[in-house]
Amino acid sequence: MDEVNSQLKMLERLFENGEEGNEYLAMLHGVQKVAPQMFELLDMNSDKNLAKKELAYITKFEKSLGKGGGFREFLRASFKIIDTNGDDQLSVDELVAAVPSSNDDNSSALSSMAVEFHKLFPLRKTAKELEDFLRYALG
Repeated sequence: MDEVNSQLKMLERLFENGEEGNEYLAMLHGVQKVAPQMFELLDMNSDKNLAKKELAYITKFEKSLGKGGGFREFLRASFKIIDTNGDDQLSVDELVAAVPSSNDDNSSALSSMAVEFHKLFPLRKTAKELEDFLRYALG
């Protein structure tokens, strides 16, 4: 993770000057916020390093975005899980209910989506372990 942070700092210095860099800088700050959770998610064995096998999931994710790659089906399944009233629209209430709050340890939507995601990307030994990670990452 130290190497990732040093690369991000270098990019930050690169984009600091000029108006054109502002958009890239804002995007970079977004990446900096998410990078630790992404690293943790990919670090399947929690050894604080990313092996080739773990990095291969980035390529697998890219491929899943293509036709027949599986991600479209994951999104459709997730939509059905969140759309609790079946009206083919997601309301704010449905979206909020899908993400557990600190007071709500029982989001069946998150559990179901973790199962679907785990089928496509088994980044943890079980879907339950992936769900636990997501609860942790969501705070």
